[in-house]
Amino acid sequence: MRKLFFVAIALLSVLSLHAQSPPYEKVLVPVYHVNPIQGAYGSIWDSHLWIRNEGTEQVTIRTTCFITCSPLPGIPLDPGQSITNPNLLQGGTPLPRPGAFVLIAPGSQLRVKLHIRDRTRQSQTMGTEMPTVRHDEFLSGTSSLLPVPTDDRFRVMLRLYTRDQGSVARFRVRIYALQDASHGLPHVDLLLAETEVTGSTATGIDPGYAEIPALVQAFPAVAVRDLVRVDIQPLEPTSRYYAFITVTNNETQHVTTVTP
Repeated sequence: MRKLFFVAIALLSVLSLHAQSPPYEKVLVPVYHVNPIQGAYGSIWDSHLWIRNEGTEQVTIRTTCFITCSPLPGIPLDPGQSITNPNLLQGGTPLPRPGAFVLIAPGSQLRVKLHIRDRTRQSQTMGTEMPTVRHDEFLSGTSSLLPVPTDDRFRVMLRLYTRDQGSVARFRVRIYALQDASHGLPHVDLLLAETEVTGSTATGIDPGYAEIPALVQAFPAVAVRDLVRVDIQPLEPTSRYYAFITVTNNETQHVTTVTP
């Protein structure tokens, strides 16, 4: 009986430790498309996701279906091994979606790289690297995106993501005229526009997501300035989020990202 007592205590300790330690961390992969999608001005966009194991031990990449379906074995990645465009769903809801999570063990030494490009101009450019966000790189509190151009030759899109299950993508967005103090202009940036945006709620497999697809056109006062600053304030105080802006040239379809 005494032996069984100590076995039970040891088992409870293991279970308690397991409950305290998350079984995986989420890495955000935004704007990831399995199949090419049609864009503005005749563009056709595809994405390429690369994952490389730079550690000394094998790492298993979990997919979104690991949470909602019967647990799958995942995708093993040996030290020094790279894979491209893995199936992040393995039977889950098909893309396109506003983003997806790669699920990895805490502390895994993985490099996750995402590129997008316009297939109709692939002879002119290799495309653009998009930000991928590790679990501890998500933001809290107010953040700023700058400089953001307002020229009508560009399409300016704000993308907002939340990380934790149940968190709503609900934000206050403020846009300021970006002043240059070295030219004798006021040190305080002038507020041009303010709005609130609400999108979807994060689940175990999807980030919460909200967007303003035409940032400059949505606020006429913004267009009269050459450059602006965009401040993001989460309206859920405990929300962990990420935000960035894509600036796409209407003629060349070249994409520039503005990140925090």
